[in-house]
Amino acid sequence: MKKLFLAALVLICLSFCTKEYSREDLKTPVSYATTWAGTASLQGVTLAALGDAVTGGTLYQSTPTTIPSTLKLVTKAELATYNIINYSDIVISGKSSNQALIKSDFMVFKIDVTAGQSSCGGTSFTQVLYATSATISTGVYLYTDKARTTPYVGDGTSWYGWCYSADNSCSSQAIKINSSGLITDYFAC
Repeated sequence: MKKLFLAALVLICLSFCTKEYSREDLKTPVSYATTWAGTASLQGVTLAALGDAVTGGTLYQSTPTTIPSTLKLVTKAELATYNIINYSDIVISGKSSNQALIKSDFMVFKIDVTAGQSSCGGTSFTQVLYATSATISTGVYLYTDKARTTPYVGDGTSWYGWCYSADNSCSSQAIKINSSGLITDYFAC
């Protein structure tokens, strides 16, 4: 009786716990973006999107190298292969060399923590921050940790010079950050 009960239980579970896939379901490919802008923050970055980021000026190469325009996902090792500048600042320390990267791995910035400077400039870009967007602008939050759980505490009134960590480009731009880590003002000189 016990065996019959267990067999019935297994059949009931299997009827509710499995999904049948048609041949068409299995043919549907996973779609990946071919542009940097089209890649969501938690989506894998393709070589095509990486090339687009370099072409568009979001990321930089130390030596120009052709990046294939394919849907292959970018790995940690390929950042060195394609000469991506300052890739060590990209949050990849915990990833193996063959692990695919997601866009949020690239959303890393540096700011000059010397608050109260003139609204343009900055010379001591030592604080690495993690953003909720790949583009610095008002409404973006900055955090001190990769998980984006600890906001950077600004004073809300001082200007902070900033630069992209991925390429160390520190142009004449500054931001105001409130105590919640929110960029409340943006100034391009």
